[in-house]
Amino acid sequence: MIKRVLLATLNSRRPQRGMEHAFRGIFGDANVAVYDPMERRRQGATDAIVSDEFVGAAVAHRADWAWLQVHHSGSVPAEAIVGLRKALPGCVVSHFMGDLREEVSPYLASVCRACHLTLISSQGQLQMFLDAGAPRVQFCPIAVDWEEDVAGEPEWEPPFRVPDVVFCGRNYGETFPGTVEREEAARALVGAGVDFGVVGKGWGPDVPMVGHCERHQQSSVYRRAKVVLSINNFNEIRRYYSNRLFVALASGKPVVCRWVPGVEDDLQDGENCVLYRTPEELVGSVRRLLDDRHERDRIGAAGRALVLSSHTWFHRVLHVTARVERIRQGIAGEVPV
Repeated sequence: MIKRVLLATLNSRRPQRGMEHAFRGIFGDANVAVYDPMERRRQGATDAIVSDEFVGAAVAHRADWAWLQVHHSGSVPAEAIVGLRKALPGCVVSHFMGDLREEVSPYLASVCRACHLTLISSQGQLQMFLDAGAPRVQFCPIAVDWEEDVAGEPEWEPPFRVPDVVFCGRNYGETFPGTVEREEAARALVGAGVDFGVVGKGWGPDVPMVGHCERHQQSSVYRRAKVVLSINNFNEIRRYYSNRLFVALASGKPVVCRWVPGVEDDLQDGENCVLYRTPEELVGSVRRLLDDRHERDRIGAAGRALVLSSHTWFHRVLHVTARVERIRQGIAGEVPV
């Protein structure tokens, strides 16, 4: 049985509140400890210091499960994970890869090999992580923060007018995956005369930028629109969704989402979202929604209900806990690589 958990997540700009609240809500405050390796890095801690502190925090808490989120940050050395497993042989160590890249970096591969379980946010890259040396890989999509994304707290009033149709996201440049699809969609809506705008930086003069917001403020923007547009950075990877999709669905506004492989496993076109493949389909779908408030309300409510029932961090943690308990039963004598 898993009782005590150590969290070591990415807190580069803002704490991972959704994850932490879910763990505390499930296991209880006293059973959840937090170690912040990125903050220690900002304070100048070396690999050796972070390793000692990380292992020390787990041992002091007598952790049954260490949940890491390191991505490509280098914040926790693989040697620290190996050290933890030696110090606490019964502790399961997992890491969550919510970000997505086209390959597994050498650092991330070393983390995969050191952990018992690798959790990734796309189904299409499971084999890639196994090939990188992960002993176990599981699909675990990004989820929403209950307070910020579902309850909309704290409330934020955008200092700009939110158009009828909105996309939240920056333009990372032509060489970054997804940029072509995003620009294509924006230009199609503008060219069709739709009241459309983007909230984000880096866009060209032919796309109306109405303002900027932080990630945790997106929900406040979506709730003020009539229709929300969602387009991933990586649109060819099976069942990869950025948190934008679920945050948008949680707003209760209808989401028009670019089709990605496997999306039908999670969303139902015309029921809880609207899927499109071409700019022409996008414009047609958006116009139909703008002309039919009843349809907007119906699809928006169904999208929010889907997130409430399946896509919060509480759901993700509970689902992974079952796998972690099975792993814990079988790791006696397992030697970290």
